[in-house]
Amino acid sequence: MIARILVATDFSPRSDRALRRGILLARQNSTELLLTHVVDDDQPQRLIDVEKREAAALLHELVSTLRESDGIDCESHVAIGDAFQGIVRMAEETGVDLLILGPHRRQVLRDVFIGTTAERVLRSSRVPVLLANGVPAGPYRKVLIATDFSDYSYFAAVTAQQLGLSIRSASDLISSRGMPLSISTEAAKRRCSFCW
Repeated sequence: MIARILVATDFSPRSDRALRRGILLARQNSTELLLTHVVDDDQPQRLIDVEKREAAALLHELVSTLRESDGIDCESHVAIGDAFQGIVRMAEETGVDLLILGPHRRQVLRDVFIGTTAERVLRSSRVPVLLANGVPAGPYRKVLIATDFSDYSYFAAVTAQQLGLSIRSASDLISSRGMPLSISTEAAKRRCSFCW
């Protein structure tokens, strides 16, 4: 069961997608929601202090709104450092079960050489990461899991199940070659019994 969800935000409309998805999942699972913002430490200390104070104020407003309007158990944290390292560290320190990120902002040269913040979080996080690319309109109705039948695929399916998502048929499983599995639902159940 998912008990705690961390949503990373940079206060942009893009990261609002992650917040909306976090709210939906928190309601669906009666889950605690944690919000975090990372202030870049590669700037003068006075700017870090101002950004930290402003971020804490914005997060406090969000938390108050979520508690009062949505009835969600919520808290917030401001981290200092590189965005991806701060997000990963916060996820580990707070013991969350799921981390939600919005779509990344394209920065062509940076993306090519070091990757996006989302990509770097995905590579280094020990916590499952959900990328909320689209604007959430409601709870997930169906999940599609790409699988190579490895331990990682198993973990992805178990995490989806813990989120209240279920795989209802073999057509919901996609092989590592990108083709739908051509096995029956019963055969898939025997091979992936954890999904049902």
